[in-house]
Amino acid sequence: RELVLDNNTDGLELDFTIANGTHHSYLRPEDFDVLDMVIQIANEKDVKPAQIAIAWLLTKTITSPIIGVTKKSHVEEAVDALDIKLTNDDIKRLEEPYQVHSINHL
Repeated sequence: RELVLDNNTDGLELDFTIANGTHHSYLRPEDFDVLDMVIQIANEKDVKPAQIAIAWLLTKTITSPIIGVTKKSHVEEAVDALDIKLTNDDIKRLEEPYQVHSINHL
């Protein structure tokens, strides 16, 4: 599934360590439910999934997203995310599938 997502997320590029399973203890099957919703809302708004993630972060108080970019287009997309307005329903849909992670590796 990771490789399929890597080819189809258009902005949410999963790194090799996730694709080869070495982050298995951090990425759970239910985490894909959140990613699926991010992609769905991005498609509805005709924007990239990463822009939805940034827009969601900006709805939270005391949040400063730190964005890693490797291309000029990533900077432009991040700036464009400032114009995305998520509705209360969008936020609810993004947060509803999230399940709290247990504490591991202490």
